[in-house]
Amino acid sequence: MRTFLIILLGTLSLLLPRSGWSHDLYFRHYTNKQGLSHNTVYCALQDKKGFMWFGTDDGLNRFDGHQFRIYRYNSYEPESLPNDRIISLFEDSTGRIWVCTYSHTCYYDYQTDAFHPLTFSDSNNAPEYFQQIREDKKGNLWLMSYNRIARYALSGESSPHFYPEGEQISMIDITMNEESEPILAGRSDLFFYKPEADKFARIPILTEKEKENPINLTKLCLVPDWGILVGTDRAGLKFYDRHSRKTETVIPDIQVRDIKQCSENTYWIASESGVYILNMADWSITHLQKSLTNEYTISDNAAYSITKDREGGIWVTTFFGGINYLPKEYVPFKYFIGGKTHPGMPGNAVREICPDRYGNLWLGTEDNGINRYNPTTGEITNFSRTNPVHPLSATNI
Repeated sequence: MRTFLIILLGTLSLLLPRSGWSHDLYFRHYTNKQGLSHNTVYCALQDKKGFMWFGTDDGLNRFDGHQFRIYRYNSYEPESLPNDRIISLFEDSTGRIWVCTYSHTCYYDYQTDAFHPLTFSDSNNAPEYFQQIREDKKGNLWLMSYNRIARYALSGESSPHFYPEGEQISMIDITMNEESEPILAGRSDLFFYKPEADKFARIPILTEKEKENPINLTKLCLVPDWGILVGTDRAGLKFYDRHSRKTETVIPDIQVRDIKQCSENTYWIASESGVYILNMADWSITHLQKSLTNEYTISDNAAYSITKDREGGIWVTTFFGGINYLPKEYVPFKYFIGGKTHPGMPGNAVREICPDRYGNLWLGTEDNGINRYNPTTGEITNFSRTNPVHPLSATNI
């Protein structure tokens, strides 16, 4: 029976070292060829039911693991999406999925399979526009746009409370601390909410020279009991230590799009130059980029968001390459793709695998002779008709 190179050599996994993210990562790709509405994907979310939601440049996609269901704006349907460009997604404690679009903010209701605009009673029921939404443990939604901060009871029984700081901050992002209190990113500073005063306190992050360039903050990610990872648009990834109140640069000169904690010490960073994996236990960094010869790398270096699902899988959305999915590894496989990941191993289909007494594995292919693989050194030697030293009479083994 034929064994194709794409799924080749699971037996080799027993011979490979495994330490953190040092081994190769193999992503699955989902694009418009698999039913995605658009290959530009800005954000992602897994809801409490297990569905994956993706906000694209042309509609909202719900993925059940097999197929995509697409929601778009329809002028003939008042309960459709208000706009097809999706900025961000958030699920609250009641199961409503909040969708921030390019024009208005709404929420999706599973019971009615419809979208309902966010309106405030004191605004003549006009649809509201926000860019980010979070929820605190008291049942309040914190809504953020460029120049507005609002605290709004999830029940909707009271009018929202607007904070005057919003008109002065020019907000970029919002996250919540361990006490479920908001932390805001302005263009160059952080703003910590002080519940006793019901106000925000400013903490400078960028230096005066960086402000003059100008450089802006882009994304926040809480590091519990320690500090905050802060992304910028040109000055890389920074870390603010809340104990020492000092800021240091962790990864310089990258444009950060998203930061997500994916394990106790591991944080994934989506950037315009690929994905970075930061291990804060030893400050080691792994850089993932698109490869033209390896189809299992990320599909595009312009990574926009990182999402970890409940099974431990990681989803990376991109600007040109759709969605990348990295399943949680239960068994570590290493891929050997002839002519791509291992150029010294030509051939498209492996027919036989046979070990010898010296620890080598001999791989008989159907179209390019025999390959001898040394798991210790990683060396691969091909024997075929074109081999000047050991030519074979036939290529089909």
